Amino acid sequence: MKKHTVGFTLLTLICVPFLVVTTSVVNAEDTQSTSESSTEISSVEESVSRETSEIEIPKKTNKETTKTSATNKEEAKPFEIDTKSLIGEKGQIKLSKIGSIEPKGEFEVFENKFIKVEKDGTWVALKDGKTKFTLNYTLSDNTLKEIQKENPDYIINKTNKTEEISAELTKSPAQKSDIKMEIVGGNLTDVKGRLKIKVVDGPEVTGKFTEIKPASKEPFTLGSDGSYVIGEKAKYEKLNQEIEFTLDKDSYDKLAALPENSGKTVEKTYKMTVTKKAQKDVVIKFKNKGITTTVGGQGRLLLEDTVEGVKIEEIEKVKFKPLENNYFLSIDELGNWKALKAGEGPLKPAVTLDDKTMTALKTEFKDYDINIESETVNVVIKQTGTDSGGGTNGKKYEPVATLPQTGEEKLRFASITGIVILALVGIFFFVKRKKSTK
Repeated sequence: MKKHTVGFTLLTLICVPFLVVTTSVVNAEDTQSTSESSTEISSVEESVSRETSEIEIPKKTNKETTKTSATNKEEAKPFEIDTKSLIGEKGQIKLSKIGSIEPKGEFEVFENKFIKVEKDGTWVALKDGKTKFTLNYTLSDNTLKEIQKENPDYIINKTNKTEEISAELTKSPAQKSDIKMEIVGGNLTDVKGRLKIKVVDGPEVTGKFTEIKPASKEPFTLGSDGSYVIGEKAKYEKLNQEIEFTLDKDSYDKLAALPENSGKTVEKTYKMTVTKKAQKDVVIKFKNKGITTTVGGQGRLLLEDTVEGVKIEEIEKVKFKPLENNYFLSIDELGNWKALKAGEGPLKPAVTLDDKTMTALKTEFKDYDINIESETVNVVIKQTGTDSGGGTNGKKYEPVATLPQTGEEKLRFASITGIVILALVGIFFFVKRKKSTK
């Protein structure tokens, strides 16, 4: 007599992201003989034992009833894995459909030094490296009933084991804060000064710069305090210089304590690029190329009408930087000068152009940083004499000649009168003496 035992094992594919199920059917003929006597099946009864978490196979009776589990009848096979390797930092393992049924249940929590798998199948790498492991998955009671109803001739295990899973795991470092630094003021405009650093759209910070000290001082020198100098040659070229800045403890602690940086790594050292346009020297020229005068002489420096081909728009608003601490010559903001002491040498007066002219120059030389300079004026101041030159522009600005001081004419008249009187007295005594000798 034949008996048909149909074993249904969940050969479920656990992958990233699927587990699939396969079935196996075992047919056995009724002609086996063993050392034990054979028995005849008299009745079949199927039941689901929740306590043992497995479906019982049909019973048989021959004076006694035998209860046999699927595991005893045929060793349950593990779930088959479609993709047997997990790669990366995190993910989730899911079961695919078993027939037409979407399975529900949970994994047994698993953890080793490389990976941790939660009940819902989510996994996260704990450490970089490779590992192999298996998982247990328990179907929910409802899912088990649905599958059993759809497949009444199969014996279904409630708890199933997976095939061995290989994992190559990478654990990312802690998330970095999105802090960016910039130079206060942006592009440099001066050939020397001091750098300051601030958080982009945030406050200024303090710290130290990595020093840059080339032997030739070209193209760029930087001190730890941020003081910088652009070399004499380099200032006439575009500058793109990378610098490095390290936060001090106070600034670092303040940034790390901000809510947006909670749980993130805050960098201590930042790199930035210092930029500056090439310099263009704009030379202001004078109509009077020199000053030659005597002590006390006065005059005025007069500008040419154009600067580097650009017309001076409002010459009345052009200002000189007053020269007040010079022993030899003084200059006021209008360019009026006065000789104070005898001497000679070159002089480079400082001049500030009007705003309209500066705007026109910046438009003309937009690719450059403009440096305003004036041409050198040679100054000769003599102690005596009336020869003077420079600073003349009609009668209004003629150098003032040295005038006689108060009482000088009276003193000169008195001197002449005295000489005449002395001469007359001398003649008188000479005549008188000559008469007395006769």
